[in-house]
Amino acid sequence: MGTPGPQDDLTPKLTGVICTGDSFATYNLDGIVESVYPIHPTTSGHQVPPDRSHLKRKSSEGIKQVIDAVTNEEPCDEEEEEINNEEETWEDCDSNVGGEFWLPDGVEPDDVMEATGNVDDILNILGVEDAPSPRKRGRKKKSRNSCAVNGDRSVLLDCDEIEGANGFVWDTIPPQAPSETSECSFESGPTGEALNAIDPIECFKLFVTDAMMDSIISATNATIDEEISQRTRRSKDCHFQPVGADEFSALLSLVILSGALQNNRLRSELLFDSMFCGDQFRATMPASRFNILLNVLAFDTKETIKKHSSTNKFIPISKLWNSFIDNCQKHYVPGSQVTIGKQIVPFRGHGCPFIVTTHSPVRHGIQIHYMVDNASKFLINSVPYLGKNSLPKDTTVENFAVKCLVDPIAGSNRNVTMDDYFTTVSLVTELVDDCKLTAIGQIKTNKKELPAFFSDMNYKHRKSGSSIVLYAGDVMAVSYKPCNNTGLLSLVSTCHKGQALKNGSGKPQVVLDYEATRGAVEAFLGNCNKMTTNRKTFRWPLTIFYHMIDMAIQNSYVVYYHNFLAKRLDPKQRALSKLDFALTLVRQMSDAWMRSRLETPIMSSLKSMIRRSLNIPRRPEDASDNDEDTPSPQRGAAGAHNFIPSANITRVRGFALEKDQLVLDDKSRQQCSFCNYKSRRKTRWLCGTCRRTICIEHSRRMCIPCWEDYRNTHNK
Repeated sequence: MGTPGPQDDLTPKLTGVICTGDSFATYNLDGIVESVYPIHPTTSGHQVPPDRSHLKRKSSEGIKQVIDAVTNEEPCDEEEEEINNEEETWEDCDSNVGGEFWLPDGVEPDDVMEATGNVDDILNILGVEDAPSPRKRGRKKKSRNSCAVNGDRSVLLDCDEIEGANGFVWDTIPPQAPSETSECSFESGPTGEALNAIDPIECFKLFVTDAMMDSIISATNATIDEEISQRTRRSKDCHFQPVGADEFSALLSLVILSGALQNNRLRSELLFDSMFCGDQFRATMPASRFNILLNVLAFDTKETIKKHSSTNKFIPISKLWNSFIDNCQKHYVPGSQVTIGKQIVPFRGHGCPFIVTTHSPVRHGIQIHYMVDNASKFLINSVPYLGKNSLPKDTTVENFAVKCLVDPIAGSNRNVTMDDYFTTVSLVTELVDDCKLTAIGQIKTNKKELPAFFSDMNYKHRKSGSSIVLYAGDVMAVSYKPCNNTGLLSLVSTCHKGQALKNGSGKPQVVLDYEATRGAVEAFLGNCNKMTTNRKTFRWPLTIFYHMIDMAIQNSYVVYYHNFLAKRLDPKQRALSKLDFALTLVRQMSDAWMRSRLETPIMSSLKSMIRRSLNIPRRPEDASDNDEDTPSPQRGAAGAHNFIPSANITRVRGFALEKDQLVLDDKSRQQCSFCNYKSRRKTRWLCGTCRRTICIEHSRRMCIPCWEDYRNTHNK
């Protein structure tokens, strides 16, 4: 199309002009644009505003709506023409076109519309002396993140009500209530006894109490006594003996230590090898005793398990699990935001009636649901999945798990964040009505309540950063198209009442709130798995017990960290890292048992190892040039402090020594304190100074002159 001039016969065709910041267009009676011309600042004398509209192909009906919007006239009711037979027309890219036109100073829209159709008249109104060349219709290049620059965009729908696949009705117009979010303020933190816990072992025993340990010890000893009475093959081992409180605490310390050092997958032979894992394992207990205790560890009596196994599949450890969850809820107050998620704890053994098989990285295991405080990553509640038969009728796994998890916080007006595994429209509605809780959750687009176009990325040529918003009472559904076009994000919220979408980041507010709270469960489980105590086992109750210890350590560290920051006097003082916290807990739990081992007849090299672990200096009488290689007294031998009774000692005077030589009676012979225990060498002779039993090999004979010289030198 050439450049029209003053003599061109365009008057019958032109009815008006539409002007933007950088161009104007003439149109005819049918609403079809005839020509488009750019406006140059040098000729018009007006500064062109930035970021104005650009040309697009639209229908003739669309251009008529644009004209009507400018002239404030009622839109035409003519039928829309087919798109294939249309000419190029002009429309502003924004939906609210009536308020987006720009005209030079002093020019009103009515003046432009009243133009006679002569190009000279149009140019005179616009302040342009000569008609420039027509403008090309190429599209402008957009920035990659245009949605972040221009703010949030909502896709306008064609009708006020939309039905889902199952007839669920959605409104496209927001409710008349003002935009608001859920208002509740709860400060998360310890409560009750937990406020004074600052020591690692104090924090740990808030969740794994002495009563819980005593129940495990009694159930384990019952199993051990039963096998001893039946004289099984395993019961003939010398280490197959009942366990005490200090020893069980030391056993837990070794389990925690293996997780802290990330050695939980090593065989026990490597764990108790000083070359690979240090001396702490050997100093605490023998490897065979460690294996025996883990194999016979029981959490409830066999009679109780048989009695309730038909009604409760979780009965082997349910009592211990419930006590742990009650302690978590007793000693901590969650904040305003909580998050719900799930995990499959790996387990490939047999005999578990509710094992789950999936296509995720963990293909076999036990599915557990969690509710975690969003601010501190503290476990509030947890529910295992026990199979479909354990669910009430007409209840899905997701709904049952969520209702059980939120029971401790029901009626508190807190907000719950969920992923697409749990979220349904009916569930978030029930949380508001029955539990007085708001919810934000990602929802699967195949849910029958949602319309089909909710999952269409190209619906109405959606742009990056655009949103489709639907309303149904307190429920708001948002379909957000990210800037990177990775896929639609479909959310359902009862926390945002009304259209709370505009913000400076270019994302809807509901998307920002969901992204800020959705990762709490993953963060909690990540902290647990970094130092997990889970060891290979074919007993599913033991797998649950290992996982419970992991969660107890994480909750203990959260309590410790909160109390440390609240009570420290020096602001520069730093709290323990989680690794140092776990190592300190190991030392505190094993200290009493290791000290008791020093009083038992074990090898001197092992005693030296224990003293090094406890930071106890060696005694002068135990010091020697090769102390670690010297065997220690065996059972029945006289220790350094355990003197042999005087009734069994005969005083023999020989060679007029200053100090009598001590000799045992014939019936009281004992093994040499320095010989290997396998040799079983017995003797009657005792050391005159420390009264240890000594054989000829480990004693020295001296003549009287040499002895007197030695004594005189030694006394000096």
